[in-house]
Amino acid sequence: GFEDARASELADAAKDFDTAIQSPGFAGVPEDRRYQTRRAAGQIASQDKRYDAALDLLKQATAADDADGDAWQSRFSAAYALQDYADSARSTLMLAKHWPDKLDQIDDSAIYQLNAYFEGNKGQGRLQQDLLQALFDAKWKDKNGEPGFLWRDLTRMLLEQGDISDAKTVAARITNARVALAMRVDKMFDPITRDNKDRYDIDRRFAEEIAAARAKAKATPDKLAPLTDLQSLLIDTLQFNETVAIGDDIIVKHKNGKSSEYKDFDDQYIWVLDQRAYALKRLGRWDEATEQLERAARRPEDGVMNVSQIINLGFLYAELGQPDKALGMVDDLGPMSTYGRMQLEMVRLMAAVEKQDKPTIAGELAYMREHRTDAIGTWEDALLMVDDMDGAANLVIERLNNPDWRNDVIAEAQQYAEVREAPVESQMEKKWRAILARPDVRKVLTKYCRIEHFNVERERD
Repeated sequence: GFEDARASELADAAKDFDTAIQSPGFAGVPEDRRYQTRRAAGQIASQDKRYDAALDLLKQATAADDADGDAWQSRFSAAYALQDYADSARSTLMLAKHWPDKLDQIDDSAIYQLNAYFEGNKGQGRLQQDLLQALFDAKWKDKNGEPGFLWRDLTRMLLEQGDISDAKTVAARITNARVALAMRVDKMFDPITRDNKDRYDIDRRFAEEIAAARAKAKATPDKLAPLTDLQSLLIDTLQFNETVAIGDDIIVKHKNGKSSEYKDFDDQYIWVLDQRAYALKRLGRWDEATEQLERAARRPEDGVMNVSQIINLGFLYAELGQPDKALGMVDDLGPMSTYGRMQLEMVRLMAAVEKQDKPTIAGELAYMREHRTDAIGTWEDALLMVDDMDGAANLVIERLNNPDWRNDVIAEAQQYAEVREAPVESQMEKKWRAILARPDVRKVLTKYCRIEHFNVERERD
């Protein structure tokens, strides 16, 4: 395959394909040969990271009547590498409709990135709904099961169109307790939730989800992922000691950081450590939490620098009022997603505020304002961090009036169990509650939702 070819062989093949495609007689070549030539040339260009050329060739290839799933998969890869999310979505749509087995080759995070892209691009609403419907019809699931947030978005779109029957069909596939919570209090979803109270009993849904996670962990003893999923749910439901205990057991058995027991150890062990560190934070064991995250941050993520845990550790240092350590952690980070970049800038902003570094504060705010749709909730946190209470309130109102953003902020606005917080984290929570208490914000909240109390932790960003 192309992946096993030497660079010199790829370069020679690319030249030969380019010569053939540019030749005057290429238009007279049978269509199936032209298709195969363009597809191969596009795949080689993509392998060589010449994504612009690859995408152009693969668009031409997939225009052929006999274009197959491999061609569309290659087109997706080239488009996604270029952050051309609209074309990535079109390619994913084709795969879901005609070659759903190929969806396994697309990382879950890419699907979620595509859906996030649509939130900031209102003109693409039809494409978003078509993509979600195709994924639903293809019975697509992420690594954790049903992608509840995607089905919630599709349910909302169907309700907006008055299609209650199809909306109920989609909502029936939602198993995630967090999604059920957000739907329960959002008046938009009343046609789904008000006559189905048992299904939207949140304590019951969390209990069912935890039971399912325990059963899955027991049924797949050769995988860590079910245990990290269980840890996450235990954190949600304030069971921090058990979360730590699960991590302790795995750490003790694999002191050298290696394992032949778990097939996914290299990918998932960092998340065992990450979840354990978060639970330690909630128990007020700050030193142990930072030490744990430092260990996690030293392990690679997907074979490269561990961006996720490094940023998480940067956040923890900033929340503990240690700005220099926070900046030191994130100083040398490499490429990351647009969402990840917003988290990085938030760490830097928090540190700058704590250091009263006004020029850096201004620079961070300028970047985050320009890229706010990459992580609108993080931009909201940035405004709270700099005490721009009017700006934060206006943003909450804007989010509530935007159907794509509304349900997330409604979930944030609910009343949750009190937990032990790091000093800066506690300050941010007080500011957030002050925003929710403002008459202008409460008026709009009342229009769209109900406020209830849930004995779980507020959702982690």
